[in-house]
Amino acid sequence: MYIANYDSLDGIDAYEKHNDVRYITAPICLFYVNQSDKMVPIAIQLHQQPGPKNPIYSPSDGLDWLQAKLWVRCADSQCHLLLSHLLHTHLILEPIGVAVMRELPYEHPIFKLLFPHTRFTMAINVEGRRTLIRNDGNGITDKCLSVGGKGQFELLRGQFKHFTIEQLNFKRMLKTNGLTDVKALPGYFFRDDGLLVWDAIEEMVSDVINIFYLKDDDLRNDTYLTSWLTSLRTDGFPTSSDNKIDRGIPTKFKSKKNLEQFLTGIIYTSTCGHASINFSQLDYYAFAPNYPAILRCPPPEKKGTTTEESILKLLPREMDIRILNLTLYILSQYSPNEIFIGQQHELFNGEEDVLEVMKRFQKNLAKVSKTIHARNESLPIKYEYLLPEQIPNSIAI
Repeated sequence: MYIANYDSLDGIDAYEKHNDVRYITAPICLFYVNQSDKMVPIAIQLHQQPGPKNPIYSPSDGLDWLQAKLWVRCADSQCHLLLSHLLHTHLILEPIGVAVMRELPYEHPIFKLLFPHTRFTMAINVEGRRTLIRNDGNGITDKCLSVGGKGQFELLRGQFKHFTIEQLNFKRMLKTNGLTDVKALPGYFFRDDGLLVWDAIEEMVSDVINIFYLKDDDLRNDTYLTSWLTSLRTDGFPTSSDNKIDRGIPTKFKSKKNLEQFLTGIIYTSTCGHASINFSQLDYYAFAPNYPAILRCPPPEKKGTTTEESILKLLPREMDIRILNLTLYILSQYSPNEIFIGQQHELFNGEEDVLEVMKRFQKNLAKVSKTIHARNESLPIKYEYLLPEQIPNSIAI
């Protein structure tokens, strides 16, 4: 069994302005992997605290169950768009990219390795703050999310307080969340394909590090890397009087393995992490009842009150859907001159040993692609979001 707990939404204000009133809950959903190896929801509680006005819904509850699932999907959409996407890819990688530009010389091997994966992040984030998520109430997210307005900033601030650099390590986070067992949770292609690409990136990063750092002491004596880490700790992810969480950013890298995991997490997040979350959006949100980003009526306080008419009133308005789908259509487009993972390594031109590493990386990515295509042949709906040929090298949209 698995639990999806949306406690990050507990206490977050939903949007309310004039005749535009929206609602959000912080549900808890229990899932079960059935005999057909499908993960299915079996119980939903709409609020965090149990009580007489917070019943637990099950599949036997008819239309009440349908409504409960809509509340879970709405909560998930807020977390997907604002946390998984905006915070944990765009916003987290911005200070990392800024520190790369500030502290690492152009000739430094780690600059050459990271720059292609962070080069467009700052530009797209500036545009995002201008149009998508504004602090004046006129952003696109204000128009198409239940937590538009101040609620979205409450949600972002609340989650950023808990951020650690460990959260960029895809492999470790799968283990932390109990999602590594293929037999217990089959058909989890985000995990399966992600691990294939992670391993390819990890091998490439390790090989590059071993070219430039023969032993751990060489790494510890690199003052530029030390300055980069200092910038990340003091400027990018500082602590404050009300938030003394250890972000997990060291003062120095103690070993080549530490640096390998650190860099792999950054590269994976800027490529696979963003691609899997961003380019899948329209497929899930286009049909509003599948993934409503706004709900228009208060959540029920007891069973037996849901009708087909009440569900229709609950769903987003036509204009809500139009704005969201148009936005996600634009965000789901590749640039005409898109550069995909494994294609950009010109900063290492002339360094034949590194270029050989990059050739092996490209071959490994081709093997990953072949494995995914072969698996997809037997699927009724292909999972293609982590095909290497569809993963941009940097966040650019």
